[in-house]
Amino acid sequence: MRLVEVSRSVICGAMLCACSGGADTPPVGPVVLTCPTAAVSLCTDATGAVNVRAALTDAVTRLRPSLSTTANGVLTTELSALKAAVDAGSISTARASAERLRTSIATLRGNAALTPDLVTLDAITLAIITAQVALGATPTQLAIGSADIAVTPSH
Repeated sequence: MRLVEVSRSVICGAMLCACSGGADTPPVGPVVLTCPTAAVSLCTDATGAVNVRAALTDAVTRLRPSLSTTANGVLTTELSALKAAVDAGSISTARASAERLRTSIATLRGNAALTPDLVTLDAITLAIITAQVALGATPTQLAIGSADIAVTPSH
């Protein structure tokens, strides 16, 4: 019985030390996912990855510049950051950029002056959703304009 208590104490102490860092080690941060080790289709499906990169290139080079000045200004930096993160295989960074973009686009949709941009914003949103699925998004209902599209990752 005493041996079990000592073993449990040693194991728990080692786990605590490994998770919180020792005296000379900083605490362990969040896991950063990157290709080729991340188990998401962007890293495991070469054809799918090419399609995602093509969709984002189209969004950055053709769709975004056709937006009004206001919408273009809001999306320029983050859309380029998403494309760069996907191109680099930085899954964690790309996921965060995609979420920020979806929030920015939702805010832009609320601006009545940007009504002419709505179709282009929908097209950009589809490119972002394509990336999110390749980045391992779980099946959810994702709002596109006034319609809801069920997104299911391909396996």
